[in-house]
Amino acid sequence: MLAALGRLPFGMLPDAPTPEAVVVERSRDAQHGDFATNVAMRLAKAARRDPRELAQEIIAALPANPLIERAEAAGAGFINFFLARNAYAHELSAVHELGERYGRSNLGRGERVVVEIVAVNPTSTLHRGRQAAYGVAVANLLSAIGFEVLREEYAETDDCLEFHFVQSVNLCRGGERLAAGTREMPSVTLQQVRQEAGDDVCRFLYLMRGPDQPLDFDLELAKVRSNDNPAYFTQYAHARVASVMKELRTRELRFDCAEGLAHVGLLTSGHERAALSSLARYPEALELAATQRAPHALTQYLRDLANTLHTYHNAEQFIVSDAKLRNARLALLLGLQQVLRNGLTLLGVSAPETM
Repeated sequence: MLAALGRLPFGMLPDAPTPEAVVVERSRDAQHGDFATNVAMRLAKAARRDPRELAQEIIAALPANPLIERAEAAGAGFINFFLARNAYAHELSAVHELGERYGRSNLGRGERVVVEIVAVNPTSTLHRGRQAAYGVAVANLLSAIGFEVLREEYAETDDCLEFHFVQSVNLCRGGERLAAGTREMPSVTLQQVRQEAGDDVCRFLYLMRGPDQPLDFDLELAKVRSNDNPAYFTQYAHARVASVMKELRTRELRFDCAEGLAHVGLLTSGHERAALSSLARYPEALELAATQRAPHALTQYLRDLANTLHTYHNAEQFIVSDAKLRNARLALLLGLQQVLRNGLTLLGVSAPETM
């Protein structure tokens, strides 16, 4: 984008734009492309130009890019970018090539950070359980983007250094908060909840809200094995892909990854484009969650990705007679599964093959 601005006729802009003035974001609506920028609107006033006309001139000055299918001026002066199909093919290939390393980066450049993690025992309160889950997740996220993380565990004492900024956990049952001082509330220990709901559900639910927000932990929701349970819903998406691959083997067919990646261009449905777009957002989601010390941002991304996968699974057949299309769809499914597994692992949650 800066290159395009630099190619505008001399004097069209009063000052050379800074990188901070050029903000390109993902579009919220697929009809508006994959990415968008309001740079023309930001610069139009100083340039004494009509924003939409300036947007069109910026588009005309854009250098050729094989990853961009087209750019369009829209509204009062937005510029919308539509990615070419091979852009998503490249990203999906990266998922298969890098596997568990996909999304990781060297953003931290080896800088050393210390993360204090509160030690918990089975009879701890849910609040301390949330503190521990938060500390472990933050340590994993920072390590994933290249920081050298030193984990220091503190004993469960009142005067220990801990994540005091992690807000408390409010117990609920069936959507109704249990009032402090009731007979039921002090009798619920972390051990009991872990036995009934499992460690995975506890960790996932702990990390669904930001640390500066209190968390309502619903005891009934934590135990239910249905799509109403966000942890189950996300893990089940991973397991559904494993089920498809099991069916493939049952039919004595094999998955050809190279053929699938070579024919990603066959994935043209709205569900497939949405799935490819969601998958490609993972490195951004990981970086945001790590730099903001916000595991809940990754949790929300994984829930959205799981929803995209479930929707895609319900809309399409995967084991079709056309081998090229079959392998392309399976390559996408397995890519989505890999990203889910990578994210869940960083949160300390398992990625089961069966549910």
